[in-house]
Amino acid sequence: MLAFSVSLSGSDWRSIHVLDLVSLEEISGSCDWARYTSIAWKKDGRGFYYCRYPAVDEDKTAEERGTSTAEVKNQMVYFHQVGSSQEQDRLIYEDPDHPDWNFRLTTTDDGKYLLIGVTQSCAPQEKLHLIDIEQHFGYESKHVVTLIDDFEAEYHYIANDGSLFYVRTNRDAPRNQIVRIDVEKEVREFADPGLELRG
Repeated sequence: MLAFSVSLSGSDWRSIHVLDLVSLEEISGSCDWARYTSIAWKKDGRGFYYCRYPAVDEDKTAEERGTSTAEVKNQMVYFHQVGSSQEQDRLIYEDPDHPDWNFRLTTTDDGKYLLIGVTQSCAPQEKLHLIDIEQHFGYESKHVVTLIDDFEAEYHYIANDGSLFYVRTNRDAPRNQIVRIDVEKEVREFADPGLELRG
């Protein structure tokens, strides 16, 4: 399966579609109202996580929305099951107390976790949340765990070995460093910082 997004008339709004790579046919059930979103597939291919906003300008065509200046707030994380309608998508995460914040999504290589990076604006510094989607699939919204609760640095997932996460960050390292975090520990500390990266 391949998920791709389509933008019309130069709009920031995107509609996400899914293509069957065997039959090369598009699967029914597009996801509208997506904007500034990443797409994070569940490992079994049955669906993906994405970000969307509440619907605005519903009386306008897709082309007309491309020139709309309507303000959008309250980005949300949803799960879409391939082949289903968007109305059946499940809300995974939202933060109505901070309507201007945006989310970046990553599923881990082993398919066990969903990472949600939270940014305040276009700045790369972010908070970091995690959900064990292997254990809590279907009930993700009740099992959001905060890993990083400040906007002091950037964090980029590299890999994980079970609950041990290897992350590239510029926290206390302007040139970046690789740190290890055990997400199962109540008190999460950076370990094995290693060498500061160059370049």
